[in-house]
Amino acid sequence: MRTTAKRLGILILAAVMLLTCIPLYEGTAYAEDGEIENEIVRLSDEEFKAEKKAAKEKSMKEEGIIDMDAPDEEENGEDPLPSQPIQDADAGEKPVVSGKALKSLKLNGFDDTEMFVYVDDEPDSTGHVNIYSADLTDTDYHFTEIRVGDEPEDILDEDKKEEMLCYELTGDDQYKFAKILDMKYFDVGYHTVFVGISDGTEVRYAVVRKVPTYIYQKVENSLSNYYTYQKKFEYRYTDSTYYDVSGEELTMFLDYKKKGSKNWSTYVYRMDSSYTTYELGGLRAGSTYYVRQMLGKTFTYDGEEYTFTGRLSGYASAAKTIKTGYTRPKVKSIKITRGKNICHKYKVLYAYRYRYRVNKRTGVRRLISITPLYHVYRYWYTRFRVTVKFRKKQGIAGVHIYTLQGLNVTKKGNKKKYAQTFKCSGKKKGKKVVVSVLNWRSNTYGGYSKKLKKKVKVR
Repeated sequence: MRTTAKRLGILILAAVMLLTCIPLYEGTAYAEDGEIENEIVRLSDEEFKAEKKAAKEKSMKEEGIIDMDAPDEEENGEDPLPSQPIQDADAGEKPVVSGKALKSLKLNGFDDTEMFVYVDDEPDSTGHVNIYSADLTDTDYHFTEIRVGDEPEDILDEDKKEEMLCYELTGDDQYKFAKILDMKYFDVGYHTVFVGISDGTEVRYAVVRKVPTYIYQKVENSLSNYYTYQKKFEYRYTDSTYYDVSGEELTMFLDYKKKGSKNWSTYVYRMDSSYTTYELGGLRAGSTYYVRQMLGKTFTYDGEEYTFTGRLSGYASAAKTIKTGYTRPKVKSIKITRGKNICHKYKVLYAYRYRYRVNKRTGVRRLISITPLYHVYRYWYTRFRVTVKFRKKQGIAGVHIYTLQGLNVTKKGNKKKYAQTFKCSGKKKGKKVVVSVLNWRSNTYGGYSKKLKKKVKVR
C-alpha cells in the first residue's frame, strides 16, 4: 500500500513537471529534431542588489527576526495645548445677590421717602429667586412692573426695556408684592432686576444688582477623555456644549483633586474646542486623582469679567478616577536566558537560463523553458528570552519591554513576572544589551511610567 502511494505521488509530480515545461511559443508545438542551446542572462548590479535585499527581508520576516540595521520609525503627533487656569466664582467670593435685604437707592430723585425691595440670597436648586416688597398702601407711591436686564443701564434702552418685562404689577401687587423669578431661563451670568415705582406722574426704578443665573445641566464624563503620565495628564471633551435650558452654546471646563483632599482645585480649566487635547501638569507620580467636567461661561457684567461653571450650582459631572504613572518601575530583576546564535540560509535570484531548440535546416530557434538561477547566502541571528520580575504586583495594566533597536513587546496584566522570547539579527549571545521596562496603569487612560534601563548579558 505504501509503495503504491509512493508511485502515485511520483506520477503526479511528473505530470506537474510536464505541464510546467510546455514550450513557451505561440502556435503548435515544434516537433522537428534540432540542437539545444542554453543562454544565461544575468541581472544588472542594481537589480541583483534589490533582489538580495528583498530576499533577505522576506526571509527575516518569515523567521520573525528584527533587522538591527533598519532605521527607527519616527513618531509624529501634535503637542497638546497648555491648560488655561481660570478662577471661577467658586474659587473666591461666591456670587450672591448683594445683601439679604436690598434697599433701593433714593429712587433716583424720590427723596421724601425710602422704599424697600427684598430678594433671596441665592437662587434655589431650581433657579428660583423670591423677590418681595415693603408695603406702599399708606404712601403716595405704587409699584408698576418688574424687569430683568443683563446690564445696569439696560433700563435706559427703550427697545430693550420692552423685552425685559417680567411682571406688570396690577391690583394689590401695586402696593405690596411677592413674586418668584425663574432665573434659570435667562442667559447664564449676572442680571439686574428693576422694580418700577411711580408717584402718579412718572416712573423711577429701584435697582437690584448682580442677581445670578447659574448652570443647571450636567455633562457626561468618560475615562477615554483623559491620558496620564508621571506628573501630568492630558484631557479633552467629546460632548456637546449646547445648554438646553437657555439655548446657549457654553464652554467646557474641568477641575480635579488629589485623593485624600477635601477640596477641588482652586482653578477650573477651560477647553475651547472639542476633540482637542489639553495638558495639565504639576501632579505627583504614582498617585490617584479625581477629575470631572462641567459647562461654564465667561461673561462681562458692568465692565468686569466673571466666570460661572456648573460646580457653583452642583451641576458638575460625575468624578472619574485616574492614576498617574510611576516615576520608576519597581523591578526586582531583569534576566536574558536561552540565548542561541543561529545560522540561516536564503537564496537570491542572480540570472535566468533560457533554453532553445534550433532547427538544423532553417536555423530558427524556439524557446523551450526559462529557469531562474539562485545564489545561496546566509546570515546569523540570535534567539533569546527576556524575563522581568517585580517583588509584588504593582497595580498596573501591563508592561512594555524594549531591548535593542526595534525589539519590543507589550505584555498585559497585573503580574509579578513577564517574559518574552525575541529574535534579532547578528550574534548577540555572550554580549550585553540594554533592556528598558516601563509600565502603565490603565488600558483606557494610560498612566505611563518612565523607562527603567539596565544592561543585561545574553546567556
